[in-house]
Amino acid sequence: MTVLLFGPRWVLLVPVPVLGIAALWFKRRLLLLPLVAAVLVALGPIMGFTLGWGRFFGGESTGMKIRVVTFNVAGASRLNTSLPWIMEETRADIIAFQECGSPLQTAVRELHEIAWHTSIEDQMCLVSRYPISNMRQLDRDNIRVADGAGIVLTHTIDLGDRVLQLTNLHLDTPRKGLAPVREGNLSEGFNTLRSKSVVRDIESRQARAWVESDSGLIAVVGDFNLPVESVIYRRHWGDMVNAYSLTGTGFGYTRYAGWIRARIDHVLVGPGLSVQEAFVGPDFGSDHRPMIADLVVDEQNQR
Repeated sequence: MTVLLFGPRWVLLVPVPVLGIAALWFKRRLLLLPLVAAVLVALGPIMGFTLGWGRFFGGESTGMKIRVVTFNVAGASRLNTSLPWIMEETRADIIAFQECGSPLQTAVRELHEIAWHTSIEDQMCLVSRYPISNMRQLDRDNIRVADGAGIVLTHTIDLGDRVLQLTNLHLDTPRKGLAPVREGNLSEGFNTLRSKSVVRDIESRQARAWVESDSGLIAVVGDFNLPVESVIYRRHWGDMVNAYSLTGTGFGYTRYAGWIRARIDHVLVGPGLSVQEAFVGPDFGSDHRPMIADLVVDEQNQR
């Protein structure tokens, strides 16, 4: 299942043109209806295409609006632009970086000098228009004991009327198992994927328990290394509102690696926050694209 989720799922559509031509050639037009249904299933439930229906049924939101961005910058060594330009282009109020390497950390410190609020810890960076009053990190021993490599940080952000507990995380990747599979070493690859799946499940369970220890306004952002169709994602994160799943249109791919496209970077929200819109940002030179979400603090949850 992991291979399918992180592989080029579009290959499932390759037979469709041939089958369509065959159906017309043999004048079996009754075959076209199930063929169309199969394409819709492949595009939607299998490939993850969304229509963003949530934009039309949420009603008019009049509370405080916050634009939250999550962006894995892959160490920032390949970014082809400056951090101030990224902030301007995304129009972020809060932006959470993963794999925040030395070049970007330096740029974040410079932003701090011009009235932005910033946090840098363990290659995770946060830049906010609003004051950051506290930062807590999940003890990594809880994750290392399961041979995981995840990082989980929670920032307390003062919105004035309310406090937002924003968790920025970067969870473990199945890459060590996928690489042997791509190279044709199926036995090693599948065995590694099975063991990694157990570790990643434990890691997500610990991260979610950490998030549940907070109360009030809660948002979880970052590189989950989990598509929404993943069993691990559904088990530990599926009850939270996924901003793009609710309001995004299209596939929402955030991870680009060769032919592979996957939506593994998410903005999730709990009660008291609603989603106005979510979309994928432009290519800034990383192998990820930023996920951008416009959130609204529900009026009844403002003082």
